[in-house]
Amino acid sequence: MHFELYHPDCHPQVKKTFQAFVDTGEVKDAQLVVQRQDGSKLDVSLNVRAVRDQNGTILHSRSSWRDITERKQLETQLQEVNVELERRVEQRTQDLHAANQRLEQEMSERQQIDLARQKSEERLQLALEGSGGWDMGLGYSDRCSLLKPPNG
Repeated sequence: MHFELYHPDCHPQVKKTFQAFVDTGEVKDAQLVVQRQDGSKLDVSLNVRAVRDQNGTILHSRSSWRDITERKQLETQLQEVNVELERRVEQRTQDLHAANQRLEQEMSERQQIDLARQKSEERLQLALEGSGGWDMGLGYSDRCSLLKPPNG
């Protein structure tokens, strides 16, 4: 096999592909990288079929390369878009988690304020009841109004 046709980065994969051919007599859609004379890379899909004699010995092979450079570029772009999308989803998830924590904190603070207000109203009501006849009422704004007894 002519390994010099292939880009050096691809040599380990070419050796595996060649061994698969020797073992099975066939290679289907092996994705390899050919090195052009100017040194640039060309992504190819290799298909090879052995031509055998009557004893099963490989005489030669029929092979074809198909240029898949554009497809590989599109796959790379798709991977990059997926990585960016995953990054955005992670960021949104973190933002939502932080917003939920703030809301939970705010709800807790409001519950504590409501509880303190209720206790304060109860203490005030007890104080008014102990003072003889004062009454407490709540208006539209939940402000406490003291009402004097009618005889007072």
